[in-house]
Amino acid sequence: MAESMHRLRAGILVSGLVTCIGLAEAQIFPSKPIRVITEFGAGTGGDIFLRAVAVPMGQALGQALVVENRPGAAGILAAEAVVRAPADGYTLGVMSPNALVTRRVLARAGSPVDVLKDLTPIAAMGEAVMLVIVQHGGPFKSMKELIEYARANPGKLSYGSSGFGSIHHLAQEQVAMLSGANLLHIPYKTGSDSVAALVAGQVPVTYAILGSLGPQLRAGKVVPLARVGATRLESMPQVPALSELVPGFETPPAWQGIFGPAGLPQPLLRRIHAEAISALTSPAIRTKMADIGFDLITDTPEEFSARISRQIELVSRIVRTAKIKPIE
Repeated sequence: MAESMHRLRAGILVSGLVTCIGLAEAQIFPSKPIRVITEFGAGTGGDIFLRAVAVPMGQALGQALVVENRPGAAGILAAEAVVRAPADGYTLGVMSPNALVTRRVLARAGSPVDVLKDLTPIAAMGEAVMLVIVQHGGPFKSMKELIEYARANPGKLSYGSSGFGSIHHLAQEQVAMLSGANLLHIPYKTGSDSVAALVAGQVPVTYAILGSLGPQLRAGKVVPLARVGATRLESMPQVPALSELVPGFETPPAWQGIFGPAGLPQPLLRRIHAEAISALTSPAIRTKMADIGFDLITDTPEEFSARISRQIELVSRIVRTAKIKPIE
């Protein structure tokens, strides 16, 4: 009995010591600049957003956040670099769902990175706002009209997207699953190509990220019929959310998130998350997010992990039901 009590006390002492060490590390962290590896190319919307957030985060942490652009392989290169890094808080990654969610489901070989095992989700910085748009002066004045026409004329109406397996493609396949509005998919290399095809009259409807539509929207060349999501935009209250028109619709993954290597100590995780959310909720960053078409997400690390799990299941369900073929 005495020996058992001795072991119990020793265990409690060790546990308390580990906790104290972790808290001490968090208090002195960081003592040097933090490297932030991202899949986004220099000068892209994701890179601009990251660099805007990195400045106030670095000021709050007392050390600079040094952005390292590693585009390529649909985000795999950046993700693998973070996976290989020590879990000491000095290497973070800012990534999209491309490699971590979509490729995991769509690629024949899957993804070499398991987002929930090989990485530590820290904060979902924001989510790109996506719209369903048509050409000005086109036949459809509302998303309801478009859905009704597509339901009555399956496959006769085409739509453009930023590519096979893109969030645009997944969004419309889900609309078809839930409403019966089947459209012919015309994949383009980029979202900009898809919008250009719409403006040129090559496709009657397309899905597009709001941040890429500024000139066309201001010039009145394109008209938004719906916001791809659960709520309306404050800046476009007249545009309905897809979930209003298609009950059960869930937004495909379009976030930009901060990750660390697996095993990131809890005190460091909490510190980095707190400073990220503080930066993201500042008026200057909120304005920047609105300018580039991003919605703020303030998930806790646990909520971000749960969001990712739900979205892996959502993408799997869409791919399975729509019989989308795997990509190489």
